[in-house]
Amino acid sequence: MKKALKLIAAAALTVVITASAALSAGAAGSYFLEDSFTYGVSDGEAFVHSYEGDESDVVIRELFLNKYSVTSIEHHAFFENDKMEKLSFYDASYLRSIGSYAFARCFNLIYTNITPSIQQLGNNAFESCTSLSYVRFMKGSAADIPEQCFYGCSSLSTVVFNNELRSIGKLAFANCCSLEKIVIPDSVTSIGENAFMGCDDLVIFCTRRSYALSWAKENGVQYFVTDSGPEPIYYLRGDADGDEEISIIDATTIQRLLAGIIEDYEGMIAIRGDSDCDNELSILDATMIQRYLAGFEVEAVGDTVELYI
Repeated sequence: MKKALKLIAAAALTVVITASAALSAGAAGSYFLEDSFTYGVSDGEAFVHSYEGDESDVVIRELFLNKYSVTSIEHHAFFENDKMEKLSFYDASYLRSIGSYAFARCFNLIYTNITPSIQQLGNNAFESCTSLSYVRFMKGSAADIPEQCFYGCSSLSTVVFNNELRSIGKLAFANCCSLEKIVIPDSVTSIGENAFMGCDDLVIFCTRRSYALSWAKENGVQYFVTDSGPEPIYYLRGDADGDEEISIIDATTIQRLLAGIIEDYEGMIAIRGDSDCDNELSILDATMIQRYLAGFEVEAVGDTVELYI
């Protein structure tokens, strides 16, 4: 009987020792090892701190120890991992955020999908993944692509955005020199400075009324309009009365509108008369027309403008 109790006690001790080994980093500070992943636990949720495995196909799981939901990946967690080729988030249904530089310089990573649960990407999250060729943002996933997120992904040729995308950050796809075509949805209202710098062959596909079209024109990026929309109307900036010439009557028309003497039912006076390009009509617009007529050099007044209504 005593011998049996000793065997049971030894077995229990073995279980304790095994558990301690599995959680070897725990004593050093709240980090635990499972299947080559190092996790941290905070407020009942788990996060991926680092990965030391050598698998080419890496799958982010939804639970740690079958108990804690994995909700985030810390910054630099996979930094410079040179084994990984495919990254899958399909099993990570609780994952909400990916930290800065989390997958940066993973030189052999070829493919990944950003799944719907992922709502936040950190700056430089996939920077310099030079083999990455395909990225898809699935429906419902992150609406904002942060600064330098895919900077230097020189093999990236296919990016599929979701229709909820709101913004593309500064230098987000800079030096993605293999990127030749990208479809930007109408939902986008902000594109950062030099977002596609170094993408010399890039053509942006967008609709006629989209922010992306305006941005492409302003930044000298090639574009292709995908809808058949109305033909453009051309007018001279400062030609408030629409008679295709600029005269003192245009300045007077603006003054009369501002004084409430006349009305602008379709907004065309305000559009044509906006001489200083600030998207609103003021006495300054009338003054600029007067200066233009007096022979002073006034930028924008008299320029031909393309308008879609």
